[in-house]
Amino acid sequence: MYRGRWYGPEYLASGSNFRNYATSSNDAVARWRCAGVGIYTYETDSNHSAFDGGQWYYGGTTNNARFNC
Repeated sequence: MYRGRWYGPEYLASGSNFRNYATSSNDAVARWRCAGVGIYTYETDSNHSAFDGGQWYYGGTTNNARFNC
Protein backbone atom coordinates (compact mmCIF):
# COMPACT_ATOMS: atom_id res chain seq x y z
CA MET A 1 0.00 0.00 0.00
CA TYR A 2 1.33 3.40 -0.96
CA ARG A 3 0.30 7.00 -0.39
CA GLY A 4 0.95 9.64 -3.03
CA ARG A 5 3.24 12.43 -1.82
CA TRP A 6 4.81 15.44 -3.58
CA TYR A 7 8.17 13.61 -3.64
CA GLY A 8 6.70 10.31 -4.94
CA PRO A 9 4.99 7.25 -3.48
CA GLU A 10 5.34 6.64 0.26
CA TYR A 11 5.34 2.97 1.32
CA LEU A 12 2.84 2.25 4.12
CA ALA A 13 2.20 -1.49 4.48
CA SER A 14 2.08 -4.90 2.81
CA GLY A 15 0.44 -8.27 3.38
CA SER A 16 0.66 -11.81 2.05
CA ASN A 17 -1.11 -15.14 2.20
CA PHE A 18 0.66 -18.37 1.28
CA ARG A 19 -1.90 -20.85 2.65
CA ASN A 20 -2.78 -23.88 0.56
CA TYR A 21 -6.47 -24.28 -0.29
CA ALA A 22 -7.25 -20.72 0.83
CA THR A 23 -10.81 -19.64 0.11
CA SER A 24 -10.35 -16.01 1.15
CA SER A 25 -7.66 -13.42 0.48
CA ASN A 26 -8.50 -11.48 3.66
CA ASP A 27 -5.17 -12.42 5.31
CA ALA A 28 -3.29 -11.01 2.32
CA VAL A 29 -4.78 -7.54 2.60
CA ALA A 30 -2.37 -4.80 3.65
CA ARG A 31 -3.53 -2.96 6.75
CA TRP A 32 -2.53 0.53 7.85
CA ARG A 33 -4.24 2.67 10.48
CA CYS A 34 -5.45 5.81 8.79
CA ALA A 35 -6.21 8.48 11.39
CA GLY A 36 -5.92 12.25 11.16
CA VAL A 37 -3.40 12.37 8.31
CA GLY A 38 -5.37 14.44 5.78
CA ILE A 39 -6.47 13.96 2.18
CA TYR A 40 -4.23 11.72 0.07
CA THR A 41 -4.42 9.32 -2.86
CA TYR A 42 -3.78 5.74 -1.74
CA GLU A 43 -2.77 2.94 -4.12
CA THR A 44 -2.64 -0.81 -3.69
CA ASP A 45 -1.17 -3.43 -6.01
CA SER A 46 -2.01 -7.11 -5.72
CA ASN A 47 -0.53 -10.17 -7.43
CA HIS A 48 -2.31 -13.51 -7.36
CA SER A 49 -1.36 -17.06 -8.28
CA ALA A 50 -3.12 -20.40 -8.08
CA PHE A 51 -2.12 -23.93 -9.02
CA ASP A 52 -4.97 -26.12 -10.26
CA GLY A 53 -4.95 -29.28 -12.32
CA GLY A 54 -1.22 -29.12 -12.96
CA GLN A 55 -1.44 -25.56 -14.30
CA TRP A 56 -0.38 -22.23 -12.73
CA TYR A 57 -2.72 -19.26 -13.12
CA TYR A 58 -1.63 -15.67 -12.48
CA GLY A 59 -3.40 -12.36 -12.13
CA GLY A 60 -2.95 -8.90 -10.71
CA THR A 61 -4.92 -5.82 -9.80
CA THR A 62 -4.18 -2.19 -9.03
CA ASN A 63 -6.55 0.23 -7.38
CA ASN A 64 -6.36 3.77 -6.07
CA ALA A 65 -8.67 6.12 -4.23
CA ARG A 66 -8.43 9.64 -2.81
CA PHE A 67 -9.94 10.18 0.62
CA ASN A 68 -9.55 11.95 3.96
CA CYS A 69 -8.52 10.00 7.03
